[in-house]
Amino acid sequence: MVTTALAIVLSGCTQLAHRDEPEEAPNATQFTLEDAKAFTIEARTEMAAYLPEDAASEVREINESNALIPCGDDDDYVWPGPYLAVLDADVDQQAVLDAIAAEWDTRGDWLVERQTNDDGYERVLITSANGAHFAVGFHVQGSEFWVDSYSPCFHLPGGFAGGELY
Repeated sequence: MVTTALAIVLSGCTQLAHRDEPEEAPNATQFTLEDAKAFTIEARTEMAAYLPEDAASEVREINESNALIPCGDDDDYVWPGPYLAVLDADVDQQAVLDAIAAEWDTRGDWLVERQTNDDGYERVLITSANGAHFAVGFHVQGSEFWVDSYSPCFHLPGGFAGGELY
């Protein structure tokens, strides 16, 4: 009886762990640079769309980078692709962050975490099952909205070459 009860409790914990955490990230060889970038840019664009359209006077999106971040084995990398909007108008920052967190929290293969820094400013951390990571928030003075994005790990045959754009 005790063994059966313990098995039921442990199986419930296992189900919760799988529900609350993204699955293990796939092997980097499953992604090309192009696939990893496309996935990251699409998700980043979706997140940034929660910012009111008329709020930004300037938007800076990095769609090509001369930097890659090593991950996994040799010749495996993460592509960084930040988004920054300079704000002209007042924005309900909490509503934007709440909407982003709520949307991605409904997606079964994403993990959403909220953090507050020492100054009391919040950011939303979003991780996909394929290993892509995003951090969404507002600059301390509220003058900028950003989405820091990092692609899933991918294999780059021949490795990184300085001076190249990726």
